[in-house]
Amino acid sequence: MGAGPHHTQRPQKAQDPRRWVGDADLVHVPVSAIEVRDLLDDLDAVVGSDRVRLADVPALLRDLAPTWGPYRALTGVQLRDLLDDGGVRTTNVANVPRLDPADLRRVLAGRG
Repeated sequence: MGAGPHHTQRPQKAQDPRRWVGDADLVHVPVSAIEVRDLLDDLDAVVGSDRVRLADVPALLRDLAPTWGPYRALTGVQLRDLLDDGGVRTTNVANVPRLDPADLRRVLAGRG
C-alpha cells in the first residue's frame, strides 16, 4: 500500500484505543475500565445488622452491581460455598441457610 492522500494506517492495538472499521474510517470506542469487586465488601454493603437468608442475598448483590457477571446467576448455595471458602461462617437453622452480618464483619476486620 502506498502513502497516497487516501491511505489510512491501521492503528496499533497497544497504542491506540480506536477500533478499525474500514479502509478509511476510524471510530473512537471508549476503553472501559476493568471493574473489580470484592464479594465480602459487597455483602457488607447490602446486609444490615440482622441475620439474612442466603437465598435472598444474591438478589441484593445483583441490585448493587447489576452488570457484574458473577452475581447474575449466583444462587444461595453457591454463595454459601464462596463464604465457606472465604472463612465466613454460615448457619443452617431449620434447613434455612443464613448469614450473620457479625460473622461477615469479623472476617472483614481480620483482613485489615
